[in-house]
Amino acid sequence: MKKKNKFIILGAGKEQESLYKLCKSKSLIPIGVDKNIENLKKVGCKESINVSVHNFREIIKNIKKKKKSNYRCNKFWGRRS
Repeated sequence: MKKKNKFIILGAGKEQESLYKLCKSKSLIPIGVDKNIENLKKVGCKESINVSVHNFREIIKNIKKKKKSNYRCNKFWGRRS
């Protein structure tokens, strides 16, 4: 059984809808990060993190909690505020 890779996408608005479709077509599991849970449901995320995309510390904390459940995180990139 082939293990599927997961891809974290910041935001779940109209601008990111094509990225979610691309992930699904490439057999990646998209993980949505957005504070509006309704947007996450619209794009059809199987896994989501309900946090603002600007709060990177909270996002990393949630990822580390779920890392025990097969999240694969090698590096964290992004700006620091």
